[in-house]
Amino acid sequence: MRVAFIGGSVTVGDSQTELGGTSWRPDVCKYLAAKYPQLAFEWVHAGIGGTDSTYGVFRFDEHVLAKGKVDLLFLEFAVNDAGNKRSSIRAMEGIVRKAKRHNPRIAIIMMYFATEGQLPELRKGLTPANQRHHDAVAHHYGIPVVNLSRRVFELVDSGGAEFADLFGDTVHPNRTGNEWYARWIKSYLDVHFPSILDGTFAGDTELPDPLLADNWEYAALLADEAIVPAGEGWVQRSDYSAEKVCNWTPPARVWESLTVGEELTITFLGRSLLLGLLVGPDCGELEVLVDGGEWKRTTLWDVYCGKFDRPKFVSLADELPPGEHRATLRISGASHPESSGHAIRILHAGADVRS
Repeated sequence: MRVAFIGGSVTVGDSQTELGGTSWRPDVCKYLAAKYPQLAFEWVHAGIGGTDSTYGVFRFDEHVLAKGKVDLLFLEFAVNDAGNKRSSIRAMEGIVRKAKRHNPRIAIIMMYFATEGQLPELRKGLTPANQRHHDAVAHHYGIPVVNLSRRVFELVDSGGAEFADLFGDTVHPNRTGNEWYARWIKSYLDVHFPSILDGTFAGDTELPDPLLADNWEYAALLADEAIVPAGEGWVQRSDYSAEKVCNWTPPARVWESLTVGEELTITFLGRSLLLGLLVGPDCGELEVLVDGGEWKRTTLWDVYCGKFDRPKFVSLADELPPGEHRATLRISGASHPESSGHAIRILHAGADVRS
């Protein structure tokens, strides 16, 4: 039985090892392996810290479905989805439709983790916006939600714990918080795992009409050959590292250039283009030209760049006509005043191949 986990840093937890560490995820893996010794489990760990459902849907084929038939999917992006309704629904619906086309009987469990900032809304009986957007997808496809954020605040408001007893900051659970997360998830599985085994958990295997016709059901990462440097200023490295990193483990394989004016092209089929990069203290800015249109600048610097190198994923084009497109990327002469350089380091590109 293949069980996959995809999400952000709370799914990654404090261990990259599926059966080790103190995070909720390996604890749930150990629970299932012990309770169902007759099953040969395989674990797919596809969590990447600091990432949202948009990057999740573009990488879903490669990071999850390419591992083989998935029987159970734990899906969480409500913390990192910033509240943009259309983007959240396009991405979450795309993941669900990919998963159900891959295996109509797949069991999907959507999860909402807690952040301290949700407390005022939850105390008023309100649902945070990012959860409402995910709720729309869950309801449309009959997917159950394990709302752990509400569990946390019920525990806090009942006097069972202080938020600081459970979390090391405003979102990442400590050992005790992970133990509570694992306890609640295992309690859910105690009741529902038998129906996952007999196939009834998945409900209707027929896909309904989509909520959004332009959802990212056909989004995927592009092959390396789609990225073509225009000059010798680009180097493809397999050994990139940095002194301070977040949400990735060096070394990384990147296309790197440090020189203003260097260009490369990306040829792709589809209506949307996404770019994944590593950004840090020396990051530059990009200028993008799609299909011979106008150059547009894409700013990469944000409040975290001065602190460490981390993955970042940006949309370069959307709502293009169907068919083949060509994007030219150029390193801008402009850069943020706090940046120490003009470095561009590209991990990969993704496109949405809708007809």
